Amino acid sequence: MAATKDVKTLYVLRFFVGLLEASAYPDIMTLLGNWYTPQELGKRSCIFQASSSAAQMFSGYLQAALLSGMDGRHGIAAWRWLFIFDGIIGIPVAAYGYWAIPDQLTSTKAHWLKDEDRQRAISRMESCGRAPMKKLTWPIVRSIITSWPIYLFCSIFICHVLGIRIYAYMTLWLKDTGRWSDEAVNIIPSAGYGMQICFTLTYAWTSDAIGKRWPLIIVAYCIAMIGTIILSVYPENNIAAMMAGWLLTFCETGAGALIIAWIQEICSHSAEHRAIIIGVVETAAFTFQAWVPLLVYNTGEAAHFNVGYEVATMFFALEIILALVILYCSVKWPLKRTA
Repeated sequence: MAATKDVKTLYVLRFFVGLLEASAYPDIMTLLGNWYTPQELGKRSCIFQASSSAAQMFSGYLQAALLSGMDGRHGIAAWRWLFIFDGIIGIPVAAYGYWAIPDQLTSTKAHWLKDEDRQRAISRMESCGRAPMKKLTWPIVRSIITSWPIYLFCSIFICHVLGIRIYAYMTLWLKDTGRWSDEAVNIIPSAGYGMQICFTLTYAWTSDAIGKRWPLIIVAYCIAMIGTIILSVYPENNIAAMMAGWLLTFCETGAGALIIAWIQEICSHSAEHRAIIIGVVETAAFTFQAWVPLLVYNTGEAAHFNVGYEVATMFFALEIILALVILYCSVKWPLKRTA
């Protein structure tokens, strides 16, 4: 990407980045569910989610630094330096992950993991009813597509991904005000990512402590809704109110990790259910993310979108309703082990 000469090449490279990266999030979340008990899963899932917020925070500082200090250095534009630094940071981490990530409990070949540690981990999962991965058969596939979790969790995660899209447009508003430099526009949203980390970890520890996911998911959506309602009113001359509205929209991101942890718990009877449902949920959500924002957030209207802020409010409201529906279904129709 750093060396690309035209936008068509960039499109092709972005396609392959998305293709090869797509499995990362659902795979990591599935692995966490195979190694940690319900009392531990919320924390681990949300710590992983918070790491993404930390990365985005660091990215803002990195972009500002490259823009102010590296633009034109050695004849290379700042945006090209950004991809070079992405490679410098990302490639060693990926190489380490190939060696360090332990894979499934029953099939792991991690050299750093002792046999007694692996057996202890298997015993922990057995003690909480977390079934190991089996061969995928037609009865298992049929039970997945005929059960309620795959449809309701797809619905709530689609709303989640489309709802949290809103905070990505904060930089457009910051630039539109004309109050801040390009460097400041990149740095100011880091306050929102810092709030994401704090709220996400708070949701995690609280949900694990009370043994429930849905109350914290609803709390997260309510906080974000306050932000989108402020933005819907759009008090553009009140900078403090607008800033508060934007920052509050960041506080819902941790609910996504709790939704995945909730899937893991409801589908604890079957590793196949967990893996396939998480994969389908992620695929469905990002399929919608590929085109819905183009309709809702017309960048020609930025930063005062005609319907964008109201639609984000609607998505958060739908998530609250769907969380309650999932809670009802999990009590009314609990899933059972499939032979």
